Amino acid sequence: MRQLERLSKSAPVNMTDYWHDIATLEHFWIRRRFDVLCNLLRRIDGMPRPLADVGCGRGLLQRQIETHFAFSADGFDLDEHSLSENISQNSRVCLYNIFECNADLYQAYGSIFLFDILEHVEDQLSFVKSVLFHLRPGGLVLINLPAFMHLYSSYDTMAGHIRRYTYDDVVSLGTNCGLDLVSASYWGAPYYLLLLARKLMLVSSQSEKEIVERGFEVKSKVVNNLLRYFGKMEFLPQRVFGTSVMAVFRKPA
Repeated sequence: MRQLERLSKSAPVNMTDYWHDIATLEHFWIRRRFDVLCNLLRRIDGMPRPLADVGCGRGLLQRQIETHFAFSADGFDLDEHSLSENISQNSRVCLYNIFECNADLYQAYGSIFLFDILEHVEDQLSFVKSVLFHLRPGGLVLINLPAFMHLYSSYDTMAGHIRRYTYDDVVSLGTNCGLDLVSASYWGAPYYLLLLARKLMLVSSQSEKEIVERGFEVKSKVVNNLLRYFGKMEFLPQRVFGTSVMAVFRKPA
């Protein structure tokens, strides 16, 4: 078990454990998401440090950052069970409620990741503003979110998603929080038909476990690899369509 720093009390989160059981570093979507991050970062002057991953869960993104960039990224979450199984190696793992705005963490970070978190949060504007308490002026907020409400399905419901987003939704969210857009893109366009098929396929599914497994799990290594390479068949950045949208914002100096 990772050494867990308890900065807050544990609390329920709007996220199913079944997703964590399926999502691994080898899953095509997890790898493709990181590819897109690297693509956007190549277009700017890197990430100011230190780094933080809010909603880190079991630490997939933290581990990718450690492996690819040789940086650590402090991880924050309220799900004690997920944090206890965090797979990062050199990064802090903290049980922490971002709304508490711990004075010791005021403007402590140069870049903060919000990867697939805001779609689970009811009051997303207040959440982002609480995150900004922890970010230095001139620092980056890196956000990833699921795209397009017409793709919303029972998988989203069981995964704890409240909403899906358009490119303009994400830009407006950042602007309303006083952030400046640096770079953004839809991604996952090659998976678009797969998500439409998933929406139809899951209509007859019943249990939470069945829906999440059928909606995200890939049991064949060959299929997993094919889907990863298939996902690379898109030009980035682009504003046309996709199954996810990623954005990088800067906090004004």
